[in-house]
Amino acid sequence: MKVDLNEIRTRRGIYLLPNLLTTMCLFGGFYSIIAAIDGNFERAAIAIFGAMIFAGLEISVVFAVIGAVVGEFVGADRGLGFLISAARGQFDTALVFVAVFALVAMAMTLYGCVAVLERVLLKWKE
Repeated sequence: MKVDLNEIRTRRGIYLLPNLLTTMCLFGGFYSIIAAIDGNFERAAIAIFGAMIFAGLEISVVFAVIGAVVGEFVGADRGLGFLISAARGQFDTALVFVAVFALVAMAMTLYGCVAVLERVLLKWKE
């Protein structure tokens, strides 16, 4: 079983919430201050760690596309990475650029989806 260090860090941060009133006031905004006064620390966890989780998601979505392409370069017989590798071997520059632009469009679309999801779920951030 693979251990995800980001998950461990996030869970550790949630367990430390009662001791992080100063952090809540600095990074969580108005909602986390109200949650700290009410004693509703789950709401404060969403306020504080939501922004950090979505920042990690935005980065990981783009790196997932890069990782998939590198995997296709190494050992695939189809996909955009294989298409780039095959077109490069045939000196087909136009096809290489088409595949690269398709990958850029895919990465930007996924990044935009995560950004929209962040905007919808974390309205207090604006």
